[in-house]
Amino acid sequence: MMDLKDNIFNAPLRRDEPKFKRWRSVGLILTYRCNCACEYCYYACDSSKGGLMPVDMAIDTWQALIRMAGDHARIHLTGGEPFLHWDHMIKILETAQEKHLGPTDMIETNGFWAVSDKVVTERLTRLDELGMQRLKISCDLYHQQFVDIELVQRLARVARAMLGPERVLVRWQDYLDHPKDIANMSDTQLRQAQIEAAKGFPCRFNGRAACDLADVLSRKTIEEIAQFNCKRAFMDAKGVHIDPYG
Repeated sequence: MMDLKDNIFNAPLRRDEPKFKRWRSVGLILTYRCNCACEYCYYACDSSKGGLMPVDMAIDTWQALIRMAGDHARIHLTGGEPFLHWDHMIKILETAQEKHLGPTDMIETNGFWAVSDKVVTERLTRLDELGMQRLKISCDLYHQQFVDIELVQRLARVARAMLGPERVLVRWQDYLDHPKDIANMSDTQLRQAQIEAAKGFPCRFNGRAACDLADVLSRKTIEEIAQFNCKRAFMDAKGVHIDPYG
């Protein structure tokens, strides 16, 4: 198997030389469907969106990444909300295990499904058997408009007890520790809370965020942004996301 450093597409080049990129990390967007419709969502996901990545596409992408990055290859599963298609996600992981593709680096979720300790335990046990290395839980002011914080707290608690704290990531832990009483906020109070949250929990202004949040959170004019060279940000990236449509 080729080592990453031996792949000419990852070789260091002078600033004036043309750059090529071979990824070492791929996020498989299994679906754009989501039980949430967060105002900051990168991909503008919600319950009306569709798409479901075929098993063979997921496996082909996984194998292609291994050919490019070797032992450095990292695959994570995301969405949308991948747990909306639990059986399909399990089929992908089972097929990957049958083909000896290695572990899944991470699976992301908003935790809507954590309705009991029993359900969480059963699902995490299966994911652990299929090679999931880390669980990443979304938790913030936006997600909690759609997912009760009690569900997220249960998922984080049981997951850490089962997998160990080093294998459970919460984005953001501070919000999980200090959730806001969103249900009793007025629209004005909620908007102000979102503005304050963006200072401590930054988001990317693409997808729905570019439409719903940019006007109230923007700190630079278009003219100022135009002065930045984005080349390095693109070339320094170590990963890419593939959606259900390839």
